[in-house]
Amino acid sequence: LSIILEKRIALEIIYNFKVDNWINSIFEQDGHFVEHYILLRKTSHLWSPKLRQQFLELLDNNEAQKIISNNMYQLLSLIDAAFFSRESLNGIISLENSILSDKELIIAIWKCAFIEEINPRMFKEIEELKNELKSKCDIDVPSPLWWERIKRLVESIERK
Repeated sequence: LSIILEKRIALEIIYNFKVDNWINSIFEQDGHFVEHYILLRKTSHLWSPKLRQQFLELLDNNEAQKIISNNMYQLLSLIDAAFFSRESLNGIISLENSILSDKELIIAIWKCAFIEEINPRMFKEIEELKNELKSKCDIDVPSPLWWERIKRLVESIERK
């Protein structure tokens, strides 16, 4: 029964990535541990070859790109909270058993999340996550085209 439920929830998750602020809604509300578990565990049905391919194709969806991109940013925030923050919300999945062991997937999520330029106030937090991914998971996510310009802007503001 649990496998059947996980398959059903995994399919729903794929479609929910097109719902504006969906990740944020499960991130901020209590009681969504099943979704967190399915999203973050590398052996969940969501990351099976068929659904993983559907997910990667979804990242290129031009019709809902802004919504999907926003959800990918929120997914990275969930990953950060689960594995890198001091008050980690994750106690059930180890780093080794998480989707962080799938470098290609994390890089695809990162690229989609940062297609558009971010607010400079968010830069330090994102730079910290980029550094955590490199140091703890050996994932060298690419810097978006706007990265250096925003970095210089933030540094110039800090110097003032």
